[in-house]
This record gives sequence, C-alpha cells and structure tokens, in this order.
Amino acid sequence: MMSPKTETVRHDAANEPNEKIVLRVSDLRVLTNAGDEILHGVDFALSRGEILGLVGESGSGKTTAGLACMGHFREGLKFGSGSVSIWPRGEATHVEVGDLDEVALRDLRGSRIAYIPQDPALSLNPAMRVGEQIREVLDIHDFGSSEQERTDRVAEVLVDVGLPGDKAYQKRWPHQLSGGQQQRIGIAMAFAMYPDVLILDEPNMLKGDTYRTSYLQCTDFKLAA
Repeated sequence: MMSPKTETVRHDAANEPNEKIVLRVSDLRVLTNAGDEILHGVDFALSRGEILGLVGESGSGKTTAGLACMGHFREGLKFGSGSVSIWPRGEATHVEVGDLDEVALRDLRGSRIAYIPQDPALSLNPAMRVGEQIREVLDIHDFGSSEQERTDRVAEVLVDVGLPGDKAYQKRWPHQLSGGQQQRIGIAMAFAMYPDVLILDEPNMLKGDTYRTSYLQCTDFKLAA
C-alpha cells in the first residue's frame, strides 16, 4: 500500500539477474505540481511470465505507480526521482523510460508496455468498427512485415480474448456489442502488439468471473495494479 505514511515497497525479485527481469522500478517518487511527494521510493521488479500485484486501499497510489511505468503522469502530478527500466524482447540493452522524449514514449506505449484501464470499453472509438480499432494499433506500431500479417493478427487476438475473429464480427460497431464484449475489444487492443509488460488497473472489476480468469491467461507478461 502506498500512502503518505507508506514505507518503501520492495519486491523480493528486485535483485535478480537482468535476463530474468522485464521491468524494474527503483526508488520511484512522484510529486504533485506543488512539490508534495505522493509516492515515496517504490521499488519492485517484474520477471518475464510473472504476475505482480500492487495492493492498497483506494487512493493509495496503485494506478499512479502503474502509469508511471509508462512515463505517464495524470494532470497535477509529475516525476520526482528514481528510475523505470524495461528490457524489451530482442533488445540488447534496457530502456530507461524517464530518458525518453514524447515521441519515443508514444512508440513504447502500446507496443512494449500496454495499459488496460478499469473499464477497457472506454478506450473504444464509437465511430470506428471494432476490427479497424485493433488494426489501427498494429498500423501505428508497424506490426509485422505485410498487410496479411496484420489482418491475421486482428483475427487472432479477437479469438485470444474469446470473441469471433471473422470479418463479419470485425465490422461491428461498438454499440452493437454488449458491455463485456466491448471490454474484450479494449483488451484485444492492448494485447495486439504482444507487449512485454501489461498493466491491469483493477482487473477484478471486469465483467464476468470466467472472463476475468480467461483474459489473465492471454499474455505471458503482466503487471497487475
């Protein structure tokens, strides 16, 4: 739990060899614009294939810590000190999130690290067909080496989250889906690029016990906040 009185949070894996680590947060401190510290030296490390939960009462800073891993700070907040390091698959060196400019951060988000909000349906554009919204993520991040590879990935990721992958379903509008189906589309968008780290904000708030269990099994690398 992270609050004004919280001590530094340390995770047992924080000192494991780098080849096992996909995300490492060291002495992370987040401030308000007025200079008040709201996260106080948070430390943890996430290994590949591991699920790590940040537990605390409402307002304790779980979401703030998760978003900071993406280099994002909500209005009124800013980076204080510390570091967030990511080891992307296939890369020889790690990436220091705090050193990236806005263009590099946009490239990182959605490709190497993805975020699923409390209600993934809110990430949908009501004026775009659902298949097009998933395809847009792939296009932005230059997924694959061909148009066909991107087309195939759209169908594949829909099936991954328990939805039909056929063209007819991809042509549906968000308003034609149930609330649970809309959530699955939002999660498919986060899964699409095979991110190294997936940040889940309040995953237990998603609709349906069976669905909550199944979507947690759809990716190898997760951070639950």
